[in-house]
Amino acid sequence: MLQSELNGAKMQWEFLECAMCVFSVVSVGFAGGLVGRVIAPLVRSAQRNVANAAFRQGVQGIATRSTRQAVLRVVPEKAF
Repeated sequence: MLQSELNGAKMQWEFLECAMCVFSVVSVGFAGGLVGRVIAPLVRSAQRNVANAAFRQGVQGIATRSTRQAVLRVVPEKAF
């Protein structure tokens, strides 16, 4: 009798482990979907903001280089 009870408990434990694994996978997928739904609008607007900032930095870098070169042509480096 003790052996049959032990086997029954072992089978029940294996079933519970399998059920917990399935529950974990489903809950992580569900939570990921909810988080993705919340973050998606923020990421979409961030893409535009990053593109604008990158364009501004590029234009600023070009302007800085052009100004430096113009100043060096007008006032040679040896003058300093």
